Amino acid sequence: MIDPDGRDWYRHDETGAVLWRDSSDETYTFDNGDIYTNIGESYTLDIGDGVSITFNQNTPETMVENVLGEGDWSSQINNPELGDCFPHSGIMVRASGAESYNTPDQNITDIAEGIEYLDRQVNLGRSARVHVDRIDVTTGQGSNRGVHWVAISSRTTNLRTGQTTSFRFFEPGTKWLESGTSLNNRLNVRQGSLIGPTEYSDDFTYKVISVRRNR
Repeated sequence: MIDPDGRDWYRHDETGAVLWRDSSDETYTFDNGDIYTNIGESYTLDIGDGVSITFNQNTPETMVENVLGEGDWSSQINNPELGDCFPHSGIMVRASGAESYNTPDQNITDIAEGIEYLDRQVNLGRSARVHVDRIDVTTGQGSNRGVHWVAISSRTTNLRTGQTTSFRFFEPGTKWLESGTSLNNRLNVRQGSLIGPTEYSDDFTYKVISVRRNR
């Protein structure tokens, strides 16, 4: 239920239960003596199966659907015997229950079409490989060709509009789990393109050149 005059979210001090109340006080005490502490205007609810919903006040705003977990991350730095970014991104896709094609004739180079394809794969709980270019954050220039492969890890949807706003990805080109699975690894959907930041480096961002189909 949505109240346009909403206030804040509260968490029970002992049980951890969370609820919304029309209040902005530091604590909220029920008649039975239960005390809840104010945790702010927004709250993210984990509803299971890798899905979470973030509320602003008591209005649901965004939904994140994960297709990979931290245990699915694969690093080309830590396991070089398995190859470079391409096989490692394929390993991560496989962890989601899909099998990525290995041949470039299965690339989707129309990125608007690629976004639709990624949406369909996430609907099935699957990851997918994407081929990215590195764009210099100072000059805004890149090579206009794919130079690296990553694996899609989740999708974020704006619940007000029903539109996909971004896809997060797992980065095989680092030895650190925190960087490889960082929430900052994000490809934003903008006017038919996929471009966004990576924890991998502050010097460049990623732009998707193609999306590789799954079998």
